[in-house]
Parts: sequence; C-alpha cells; structure tokens
Amino acid sequence: SIFLNGEKLKGKGLSDYVKYYFDESYEFKTFYEADSSVLSTFSSDYIEKVKNTRHKTSIWKKSIEIEIKTLEMLIEKYGEPKFIKVDVEGFELEVFKGLKHKIGVVSFEYNIPELQVEMIACMEQLNSIGYELFNFSKGETLLMNEKWLTLNDFLLLLDNKEINMSNFGDIYVK
Repeated sequence: SIFLNGEKLKGKGLSDYVKYYFDESYEFKTFYEADSSVLSTFSSDYIEKVKNTRHKTSIWKKSIEIEIKTLEMLIEKYGEPKFIKVDVEGFELEVFKGLKHKIGVVSFEYNIPELQVEMIACMEQLNSIGYELFNFSKGETLLMNEKWLTLNDFLLLLDNKEINMSNFGDIYVK
C-alpha cells in the first residue's frame, strides 16, 4: 500500500505515486547485487555472458528495484559535464540511449569477447548523436592509442584483428 500524508492512495501503484508526487518520469529497474560489488549490474544479459567465463566464481543472488534517471535528466538538473565515465557492467547501451546530444568526452568500459557486440552498439549509438572519434585503453592502464579513429576505421581494424585490445579496458569517444 502507498500512503501520502497518512492517506492510502487507492488504486495507485508505486510508479503512479512517484510520477504524481514528484511530477517527473521515473523508471525502476532490477539491480543484481554480486558478491563482489564491482560486478553488480542492471543487466541480466551481462550476468549470463560472464558467469561461466571470466567471472565463474562470482554469485549474483540478491536483486532490488532501483530508481534510475537518464543522462539527459541529470544534465538538465546539474548541467553539462565535460567528461562522463560509464562503468555499469553491461548496461552501457541503456545509459547511452538516455543521452540525446553530444556533450564533452565519454568513456565506457569494454569486455571482449563476451560483450563485443554490445561495445560496438554503444559506439554506434554515440556516433548517431554526433561523436565522431574513438580510442581505447587496455585494462586499467589509461594509456590510449596515439591516433583517434573514426567509427568505421576503428571497426575495420577490430574486424581485421589489427587492434590489440586486451579482454577489458575503456573506450573513449569525442
């Protein structure tokens, strides 16, 4: 039951209450907590892809509903950042779908081969809103390639195995 000022809101679900009370569009997503907090995620697909490979000793046994906001909502409230780092264990594309225009530099974590398709989808999504140049750093080195590449050049080198990306690292776009 939902109560507002001591009165039960009949026929109203939590999402109706939140929209009414805060006059904003909120969304709730299931968040899967891992035994190692750095592996917690909103993405059940991520869990399926890594639970038998690189994270086979990890366990995701608890889930909770968490309110989420889009990047656009955060930008509207706090202003445009010069840099955004997204590290959400397989939920990056959903985050980027909430960004409608180019702002500063964006970075996100990649995991290949398990999430290579998702990495490319993120790059394509960012390219569609105006990001034109791409780079990467291996692992946690933060050392980027000397040359920034267009999306097509990056993908061509990736297809031809000419880019030596470790199995994880960061993609940078500007």
